[in-house]
Amino acid sequence: MGITMAQVGGDSQNTMPVAINAGLTARQIARLTPVDPNAAKFSMDAFKKSLGNPGALLEGTAKNLPLSDALAQQSLFTRLAAKVPFVRNFLGPDFILNEAIGKLGKDALNGLSKAQVTQIALEGGDVAGKLAKAGLSPELAKELGAKSAERLAALGGNAAGAVSRQVVSSAADDLAKQALGMTMKKGFTQASEAAVKKALQDPNAYEALKQLGFYAKDAKALVAKAAGAGAETVAKAATTEAAAVAGQAAAKEGAKTGVKGFLGNLLSGAKGNFVVAGVFSLASNAIQLAQGQINVMQFLGLSVVDTAAYGAIGWGSAAAGAAIGTALFPGVGTAAGFVIGLGLGFLGGSVYEKFLRNPLKGMLGAGGGRAADSGYNAGGQTAPAGPQGYQVPAPTPGVDLTYEEAMRQIERMGSR
Repeated sequence: MGITMAQVGGDSQNTMPVAINAGLTARQIARLTPVDPNAAKFSMDAFKKSLGNPGALLEGTAKNLPLSDALAQQSLFTRLAAKVPFVRNFLGPDFILNEAIGKLGKDALNGLSKAQVTQIALEGGDVAGKLAKAGLSPELAKELGAKSAERLAALGGNAAGAVSRQVVSSAADDLAKQALGMTMKKGFTQASEAAVKKALQDPNAYEALKQLGFYAKDAKALVAKAAGAGAETVAKAATTEAAAVAGQAAAKEGAKTGVKGFLGNLLSGAKGNFVVAGVFSLASNAIQLAQGQINVMQFLGLSVVDTAAYGAIGWGSAAAGAAIGTALFPGVGTAAGFVIGLGLGFLGGSVYEKFLRNPLKGMLGAGGGRAADSGYNAGGQTAPAGPQGYQVPAPTPGVDLTYEEAMRQIERMGSR
């Protein structure tokens, strides 16, 4: 007898694909840790030493979380789901960069992994130069550098303002001259170079350019160019400020709203994983609904909760698997990361199934099913099968029928 999906991954069919995806993502992230051929290989002493430093494991996991979500956004599932405008808007500015990386084939990467390319792009600075140095073609490196700048600009607020305020004067002048050739909205006269330059140096350059009369797409393009125009130190400063602003906002929101704030931060940091989990959840629950295993109410409720739970499980399992694999198993971190990420995915899925999903499923009502297949009659009581395929009539309320009396009734009906 073969092992069924339910035996491996619990009641939901989501656990297995989410766990496998977490393992594969952990493997990709673990590859970022260079293996020093002169370094000591795995030993029990090194294992015990690393195990005794849980702080380092937690720090490594936190460092891997952005990469875990970026790789989920680059997956085929997410890119297909993003064809829906709602999903694309939900993914936000990060998807500008992740979609471009996700489309790259193996030949274009020239031996690099998508995780390596993503890490370089997220570091900021001279992204195009770094990618070209790492091995990408100059054309592709330049394209991804532009996407990285566009992502940074689209983050808006302080992140874009940090760049535009520090753009060198000559770059601002050049951009102002380019802006004068763009089509303005009806009713607006052509803006002066000085006004455009001032708008580019505004903390919220995007909105300032729109107020001058530029169309949204042109304003976004100008801010994106401003983001990529500075030297490496300028872009690094912007990236650092963007990270600091995001961290301060997350801490403030979390402290202010407690559990609600925590869930909100979790959601904003794992959008790609939530989309992947949502695809799996809708598909598996739709199959169960069609087969009569769950009802409509269960389908709706479980799809929402499955998406949230498996999004968080996949995101965290991949990040933790990579961190633990590389820390505890030097030299074999890639394989160990896959196994640990896979195991954590299954463990998280099993805990979720047992303590949350199954009780919720029961609260939402009994599954669909078919009365005849279940062996129940209209009266809600089990009815034994009669000879020649006859079904024993339901007992009349208040009257007890023994099996022998029911059989005699069948015989009388057959003799008529």
